[in-house]
Amino acid sequence: MDQRWFQWGMLAHVAVLLLLAHGYDMLVFQDVARRLLRGEGIYAPFGEWLARHGDEYYAYPPLFAYLLWISGRIAVALGGHWWLEHLFIKGWMLLADLLVFGLLYRAHPGAARTYWTWWIVPVAGIAHVQPDLWVGLAVLSAYALARRERWPAVGLLLAAGIGVKFIPLLIMPFLVGVLVQARRYRAALQLCGALAAGLLIVWLPYAVAYEDATQFARVIHYHLSRPPAGLTAATGLRFLIDVQWAVQVLTGIEPSRAAAMVLADDALATFYRVLTPLAFVLLGAVALGRRWSLEQAFLIPLLTFLLVNRVVNEQYLLMVLPLLLLVDAPAVARLARPYAVYLFAAGTPLRFLPREYGWPLSVEALVPEPLGGTVTPWIGVGLALASGGAALLFSYRLWRLLHRIAGEGAGERHQVSAVVPEGARG
Repeated sequence: MDQRWFQWGMLAHVAVLLLLAHGYDMLVFQDVARRLLRGEGIYAPFGEWLARHGDEYYAYPPLFAYLLWISGRIAVALGGHWWLEHLFIKGWMLLADLLVFGLLYRAHPGAARTYWTWWIVPVAGIAHVQPDLWVGLAVLSAYALARRERWPAVGLLLAAGIGVKFIPLLIMPFLVGVLVQARRYRAALQLCGALAAGLLIVWLPYAVAYEDATQFARVIHYHLSRPPAGLTAATGLRFLIDVQWAVQVLTGIEPSRAAAMVLADDALATFYRVLTPLAFVLLGAVALGRRWSLEQAFLIPLLTFLLVNRVVNEQYLLMVLPLLLLVDAPAVARLARPYAVYLFAAGTPLRFLPREYGWPLSVEALVPEPLGGTVTPWIGVGLALASGGAALLFSYRLWRLLHRIAGEGAGERHQVSAVVPEGARG
């Protein structure tokens, strides 16, 4: 059989591994690795960091930080050059990519091939330098084991995903609900017990080694107070409003928008404070009224998060992408085009070039000086228009996908039987 598709996919992954890295995120993770090596915690106030960079810091549970500590150890042992730090930090993303590919290949070679040859995966997964692929791996593995009724292992895998980013926690109420509706009470207890044990395993080393574990509350506050951003319908509309304003300015009209935009931002923040919890409350009510399949219990909470959360960065899709490719590959194809447009237009590929290369950080900076004053603003308008349109189209197609999956009948997806299979009791 021709395996050149795998070789070309590997070439793309290795090229991204060696050459690309999101400048800001890499800077954060490098600093985390160095702090842990010095015995400093990562949740304590970072006055110096905030003064220099004006942003929040490491905003996740500690599991990925352990991997960063290992990367720092290896890089220091080999001389500590910045490129080695980049390589060993991004190497964890490549490892997750390979594990996802292997798991998909065992279950569905076609889905694995799509995953491996889609250029967005290495760009969003490795160049972004974000551990969302590890969450996607945990979710996919948990789903595979849930179909085999291995509930303690499912709980541990979901705990591992939550130990990287919070999002898999959203699956738990719906998965427990599926088991309770099937009268699988012992399985539900095993699932919850394993999840609690897994979270304890994730947190205990950090709490023992560092004194600032209680300051993790800052991370929760940070996520709850972030302004809307990314692949959401609201930010898509905001992009288009900005385009309208910019065009008016460029054509000689000077509108006053400052007060209106402050009010709009406040309204959006309030809107999402209500929308996000309300969406999951309504989702829970729907789940109580009907039997859900395993696919629905895993996919619907994650897709709902992507649709109604106030911040949806491009890499978030990787948390659900492997499972979605396995159970509904055509849906991925429909999401792919607006996602790809947004990936490039919202930040441009230049943000994936490490700052150490000395490259400009925006497309506008590449415009020759004589043309800059005339061309640069219109480049910004074009990118904002593409970003806004792509975000709106992505949200619309995501809504269509969620509506279709939620509306599928009980017989159309894999159900947990109320009769305990032989050899899979509990």
